[in-house]
Amino acid sequence: MLVSLGACVIAQIECEFMNEVSNAEIRNIIFEKNSIKVLNLDFHIETGADKKTTDRNVYTNIYTLHLPSTLNYTDVINHLASYSNIQAVRVTNT
Repeated sequence: MLVSLGACVIAQIECEFMNEVSNAEIRNIIFEKNSIKVLNLDFHIETGADKKTTDRNVYTNIYTLHLPSTLNYTDVINHLASYSNIQAVRVTNT
């Protein structure tokens, strides 16, 4: 979902990744560096076949983001997609 509020854009972006550390990396490296505000975060974890370890878990975060006027949502998606831990990234309506 994309909503334009004057010079800023609100976007919902879904990221699926294999390593829970990726969430902190996303927040610190991408969002803070680019002055992106996280308005809401919805997340869930799908456990792997081997319940004794977490290395096969799939983490999914749906971020509601406030993007500055200088940043396009496609730039954010392309930047997220460049990380090896991120398996999928998309704009969502949920």
